[in-house]
Parts: sequence; C-alpha cells; structure tokens
Amino acid sequence: MRYKILGFINLALGLLQSGLLLVYYFIVVPKLMRVYQDFGTRTPPDLNLTYRLLLIILLLGLVNLLCALATLFFPRKLTFWLGVTVAGISLLVFGSYLGLVTFSVLLPIYSLTSKF
Repeated sequence: MRYKILGFINLALGLLQSGLLLVYYFIVVPKLMRVYQDFGTRTPPDLNLTYRLLLIILLLGLVNLLCALATLFFPRKLTFWLGVTVAGISLLVFGSYLGLVTFSVLLPIYSLTSKF
C-alpha cells in the first residue's frame, strides 16, 4: 500500500512541475516578450536564467514521473527509497526554483518601469 501512495505522490509532483513549466513557457514568457515589444525596448538578458530554471524543473518533473512509474509497477524496497528520496528533494528544490523563476520573470518588469 505504501508503494502506491508514494507512487501517486511522485506522480502528482511530476505532473504539477510539468504543468507549471508549460504555463510559464507558453503563457507567461510570451506575454512578457510582448510587453517588451510594446514598449520598444530590448529583451532582458534575465530570460536566459528563466529558461535554465524551467529546464531544471522539467528534468525534476521527469525524474518524479519515472520514479512514480517505477514505484507503481516495480514495488521493491529500492524503488521505494528512491521514490522517497526523489520526492523529498523535489519538495525542497521545487519551492526554491519556483521562487527564482517568478523573481526572474518579474524583475525585468521593474527595470522596465525605471526606463520610462
């Protein structure tokens, strides 16, 4: 039973991280680019940091999904402890990277207001 619970926790974390990545990549960043085009300024270099952080979140989400599948379909002690480790690391790292991504998206807007 604990294998299924851990598998579903990893599955939920993986889907949450992948979903958030898609929202940032396809909605937030393009709207930010349009704001810069509307104001006629150059694109901020901080978006490179945003894309790198989003890539790390994507990799973390994929690792969570793989651990979820391994825990659900191959319930062994090794996959259980691997899943616990990945879920713990994911919870710690995901929160900090989410804050960094939000900061790297919002910081250029504040620098844009100082130009006008």
